[in-house]
Amino acid sequence: MKRISFNAGELSPELLQRSDLDAFHRGASTLINWDVSQMGGIRRRRGMLPFAEAWERSRLVPYIYSNSGNERFLIEVSGDALRVLSPDSGEELARFDAEFGEVESLRWKQVNNLLLFTHPACPPHVLKRENSQWKFEPFSFKAHPWRHTGYRDDPILILTQADGSYSVVLPDSLPDAERSMESGDILRASFYTEQQEAFSYRSSLLAGVRKTELLSPTSSFASGARLALRGDSSLAYYVCIKDLEAGSFINGLNAPENYPDNFLKAESTDGFDALTPISGLSERNYTKNEKLVLESGYWEYFTCIRAFSGADDYVEGVVSPADYPGHFVRGLPIGEALPCKGNWEFYCSGGWYGSYEVRRSYDGPGLDREWETRGSSFSRLGAASNTLITGTESGEECHVRLFLTRSKYVDDSLENGFPDDTCSNKLVVSSYKHDMLLKYTETMDEDTDVPVASGWQYVSPIKHGFTGRREVIDWSWCAFRPAYGYPILAEIFGQRLVFASTAAQPQSLWMSKTDDLNNFDTGTQDDSALALTLSTTSQNGICWLMAHSFRLLLGTADAEYIISSGNATSLTHATVRVENHGYVGSAPVPAIMAVDKVLYCERGGGRLYQYGYDFQSDSYVSRDITVFADHILAQGGGVTGGTILRKPEARAVFTLKDGTLALMTYSSMHEVHCWHRYETAGKITSVVSLPNGTDSDSLFLAVDREEGRYLEVIRDDDVYVDHDRLDYTSTLITNALTSVEAKVQKAPVATVQVCLAGETLVDGVEVSCDGMCWDKLDRNDRTLPPGWNNLITSGHWDYETVVGLRVRGDRPLRLLALQG
Repeated sequence: MKRISFNAGELSPELLQRSDLDAFHRGASTLINWDVSQMGGIRRRRGMLPFAEAWERSRLVPYIYSNSGNERFLIEVSGDALRVLSPDSGEELARFDAEFGEVESLRWKQVNNLLLFTHPACPPHVLKRENSQWKFEPFSFKAHPWRHTGYRDDPILILTQADGSYSVVLPDSLPDAERSMESGDILRASFYTEQQEAFSYRSSLLAGVRKTELLSPTSSFASGARLALRGDSSLAYYVCIKDLEAGSFINGLNAPENYPDNFLKAESTDGFDALTPISGLSERNYTKNEKLVLESGYWEYFTCIRAFSGADDYVEGVVSPADYPGHFVRGLPIGEALPCKGNWEFYCSGGWYGSYEVRRSYDGPGLDREWETRGSSFSRLGAASNTLITGTESGEECHVRLFLTRSKYVDDSLENGFPDDTCSNKLVVSSYKHDMLLKYTETMDEDTDVPVASGWQYVSPIKHGFTGRREVIDWSWCAFRPAYGYPILAEIFGQRLVFASTAAQPQSLWMSKTDDLNNFDTGTQDDSALALTLSTTSQNGICWLMAHSFRLLLGTADAEYIISSGNATSLTHATVRVENHGYVGSAPVPAIMAVDKVLYCERGGGRLYQYGYDFQSDSYVSRDITVFADHILAQGGGVTGGTILRKPEARAVFTLKDGTLALMTYSSMHEVHCWHRYETAGKITSVVSLPNGTDSDSLFLAVDREEGRYLEVIRDDDVYVDHDRLDYTSTLITNALTSVEAKVQKAPVATVQVCLAGETLVDGVEVSCDGMCWDKLDRNDRTLPPGWNNLITSGHWDYETVVGLRVRGDRPLRLLALQG
């Protein structure tokens, strides 16, 4: 029988007599310390070389900044520290304190240059690299996810203290988890604000405005100064064609165009030279053939936000305040900046000329903040209009502010061109629900580490203070805090950051706003954050998450699910759907995205399943890919972690409880699931892979050896010795080479031959006829040539014999095929 391939891998002992299966003829009973290719050939694995001394009970994490620049790093994490290592030299590039406690439950997800860590007993943290500098810090939430939404049966009481601080009274009827608190806990108390207005009378708005010319080296303005510059003006020429009596004049309509029966625009400027330009019609009699010259223009307004000194700040030829945004902002602010998270409206009426702008800021109410124009209302000279502006800021709480940017120029007076105090132009902000965020703090005694004082800080970016007391029924603690636990998992899905599964909410997921990864403010906008809980028959927690195309795949201890938008194009609060796609159940081990399918461990860690879309059933299906090798994970005590090597071919690598590695050469397209094992003189506890440019990926390991704990690496160009000096054995034992039907022959039909890829040393090679007794390969020549070589002659084995091949020493061996 020919055995031309080993790409079925190491097979279960239960298949030793299943020669009717195709996998039987492509597999082996033992494959230890070999690498198996998708084509079926095998070669000795490379040695595990020491890389650096390892910390106790640590785990390895990959950080890949850029494949193109070969910028990748190895992260080692222990319960109380984290360090960044160069994968080339082992040099420690950065070290930070950590508070994970234990690392068996640690999970991570890289998002661009952020490496996000999650742990059930610790708030999420991020490791990031910016400008070649490393930072490790708690993940910062712009808007927190909350444990509860909506009204509660038990209201809380918020009291204002004499010093302006606040205190909170929690009802006794609450469960212990709701009443307990630790320093740093965030409490949300939501209430509706009052309607607000921004308005200013002419007398106060224009008081102190300084008329000025263009900037020059002698200009000097203090911060807060308000400026008026006369803009470009124009002349228009008119002839009265019909008498206009003073009684027919309408206040506010002072342009000749407002009286088309009485005035006509002149076709020539002859005879107008001696006339003094006027800024508009007034209440007097105009007679037929009377000529008028009308001068029109605007005052342009600016506010100084940073002192300007012409001697220090002026740039030759740059004369407009608009060209100095660090010193001036266009317009005069009207009233105060108004907090807003809802609708606003600019209301105007009467006759006025000029322009207003409504602007918003997300980083504070000061004029020196970044202000974005949300709308403008422009009443042009000769064409007075009242343009209403409306807008909504329901996405995120901000400040809005009204600015007067220009007004009509009338002679040399600012007041004459600005609406009088009866004008009702104003900005109105509607009532909205404000989230009052209160942070509980404790002051600790330095000697005893016992709290000696406690209090609450109002930490909302935008504040709505009040006096007295307020009873609040819409309140909640942050979903992530010691009393509830912290999220175990994180993933990126549909441009959203997803956290999942706390101790208090094991089946809940929180998704950030689209393209705003630290904002978990839920709402009804299409890009609003989402919070959802699985509806299942049990309370089993979520074990793994994996984004796959436009679906989010996940597994619990008893079932598998997908989250999607159904037939809709985007995931929103109205389109999100959760669907069940099987009942296998998962172990709390991170899943692996292997090419185009997800690999996850079933409950107990003794089997591996492939989870992916199946066209025949039009659903996501779990397939057992240890069905022919059900022993390989279970005998090692189950999977504790894993990674995947992607070059030169996909190979999943799993750490087992007994300290060995189970590997699977993988190709979902060609249905190759080839299992084999690595063993060494020690216990392997953690593995990660890192790309190595265009070369094969490198496998990094944390290994407990007799003399200590080390970080080691397997590279495609290294020696065949572990830890610089430890020999290891590569063992191949085939299945029976004769089928059950051939037993009647009672004799073999051919010798056993092996096909070698290259010249091979005879020294260090042992063979066996039963997999138990081994003999040195006896050859007169020192080497075996490439191609077919006799391994065992026909006189040395019978119909049930298996063939064993064992290799030791610092030497390669690549076997392409075996036949017998």
